[in-house]
Amino acid sequence: MSAKRRVLTLGLISLLAAPTWAARLEKTSSTLRILQKQGKWELEQDGKVVAGGRDLSQAIELSVEKAETLSIVIGDQNPLLYTYTKEIVTTDTADFTAASSFAATLAQLVTGLAPTPTTPLGGEAAPEAAAEDPCAPHQTAIAEANGVFAAVESDVENVRQALEDIPRLLVASASTDTVIIGQAKQDVASWGLDAMRKRLNAGWPEIEKSLDKLSDLAPSNDCVRDASIEGLRLQTRRASTDTGLAKLAEFAPLMAKVDTALNLASVSFTPNSVQTVTIKIAVNSANATVAKSVKAKALDVNVVVSPYAPIRLGYGGAVVYSFVDDPSFSTEKVDDGFRIVESSGDDDFVGQKVAAMLTLAPRAWERGTLSGEINIGINPEDDAVGIFLGGGIRFSSVFSFGIGLTFQEVRKLGAGLVPGAILTSPDELKLDTEFETGFFLAISATTK
Repeated sequence: MSAKRRVLTLGLISLLAAPTWAARLEKTSSTLRILQKQGKWELEQDGKVVAGGRDLSQAIELSVEKAETLSIVIGDQNPLLYTYTKEIVTTDTADFTAASSFAATLAQLVTGLAPTPTTPLGGEAAPEAAAEDPCAPHQTAIAEANGVFAAVESDVENVRQALEDIPRLLVASASTDTVIIGQAKQDVASWGLDAMRKRLNAGWPEIEKSLDKLSDLAPSNDCVRDASIEGLRLQTRRASTDTGLAKLAEFAPLMAKVDTALNLASVSFTPNSVQTVTIKIAVNSANATVAKSVKAKALDVNVVVSPYAPIRLGYGGAVVYSFVDDPSFSTEKVDDGFRIVESSGDDDFVGQKVAAMLTLAPRAWERGTLSGEINIGINPEDDAVGIFLGGGIRFSSVFSFGIGLTFQEVRKLGAGLVPGAILTSPDELKLDTEFETGFFLAISATTK
């Protein structure tokens, strides 16, 4: 290889080895907000909406800058009707999956804690003479016991009614009307679960104490017996009431989260990797019946996050036409020997070649479907190497048209030989190669 050819080749290798991506230096924060009920997404940077779309079924393609973190947020979550998980796949390294569940599954709600009849099992006491009322000696103890029973029964009924109201609240949670959702949240807050739990925890032992006091009075007395039956009836409802209270305690915080933001994932800048985040929104099986009635639908949202690069690279093949002269040399017989003849004309260009083409398209040059680009190509044909450097216009996602300067290896006469020189033998015609410059045109088919 000649010295000139070696210098050109090394220069091209150095250019191709240089990094072609770079990240902006501004440290910005970005948030991708998925608005599930509205079926759209918004991209916020530094508190301002800079982009958006209305089709969550299509992949959302974004770029992050150096020192930037992209937060992916469900802007109006509903953990009562949906579950939310995420999966992140990095395409240039070993695949990994990161999934996280952000909504607890609400078990089958228990309803129907209907109170049993409150009529005393023993019926009314037979009338007796007013002067000898058998209940009179025990009225104070009975009144105290009934007060304890009534306080507990009030909270037992509140638990039952709240459980029966849950289907209505589930439907309200799916509404797009913020007033309806706000009222539903107020209804749940009005339950006062913490205070109710404290009262019941204190009330159940008090029922036990009251029953013990009544049993020490006159168990055969009808008034005492009726009061005791009421206490025993409440005790039979304790297990179902505790279970219902636990379900309400599970439901209430989930209702409070409806229409609030849920931060599912954060994606940081990686210079050589494309990260695909899949957000899976599934129907909560614990409330599948209500979810079906409000037409809740499962949805996968794909977010493709690429490192920001001011230059897009493309690589592929190109058909180039080189306008560099490529004369041919021969000998013709004359009286005193063989004369060197050079054939050169309009048809003696290097002409059509096939080259490997690298395209560099700065984002600043993009104008809708058209974009400008820099073309760097090479044709490694033996003794006819061509190096191409120029500019082009991309008019589709694949094809572009380019023009520029080529450094083309062409045939030349060997040292000491010139056209018209007389040789004693045709074998004395020696050819060498040199790089010549000229213009080229190219049609490239490259990936963008």
